[in-house]
Amino acid sequence: MTMMYDLAREQKYNFLIERCKLHPEEAKYVEDNGSTTLHWLVYDNAPFEAVRAVYHAYPEAIKATNRHGNNPLDVAIQCSSKEVVDFLRNPPKDPKKAYIQLENEVQDLRLQNIELFDRLSKLEKKMFEQQECIDLLTIDSLRQQEDNTQDHFGNGAKDDEEINQMMLDEQERMKNLKLGANDAYMSRHPSIHKDEYECEQFQ
Repeated sequence: MTMMYDLAREQKYNFLIERCKLHPEEAKYVEDNGSTTLHWLVYDNAPFEAVRAVYHAYPEAIKATNRHGNNPLDVAIQCSSKEVVDFLRNPPKDPKKAYIQLENEVQDLRLQNIELFDRLSKLEKKMFEQQECIDLLTIDSLRQQEDNTQDHFGNGAKDDEEINQMMLDEQERMKNLKLGANDAYMSRHPSIHKDEYECEQFQ
């Protein structure tokens, strides 16, 4: 028999609570009849604080059955307060187990985050490769357009400046042809005012 069990039988609850803090392993003690310290406390209608302290010292005691097949909750329903019964019906999780569960969940989320980051990196790499392909196709298309333009304006046109110059020369040549035609016409028809003729030709 443990000191914790003796304190429970002697109803020294304040000392019992302190004992739970210093020696929680004593809450595992089981009598020959199958009863635990938790069984005795609920049978004796002990204060809620004492029941809670012993429960937290060894939560698995809630599953222990005595020789009559009763666990602490079964006994509490017959002998303890409603507060104790409600507590044992819906006991809080063991803080250590709750912490471990949360730690595992955090680790799972971290692994998922690493996996998502890896997938994101691969997708970004593919996007970059696709963009490079698009850029190359665009450059080839522009070069093809430039080659077609050069073929249209002659082999002597090597770049945009030469092409623009050839276009300006062509415009100047057409203008000179029109002016030459104007002078020839005016020489044959001196009665027509020159300004009126040029206005008609260049409208």
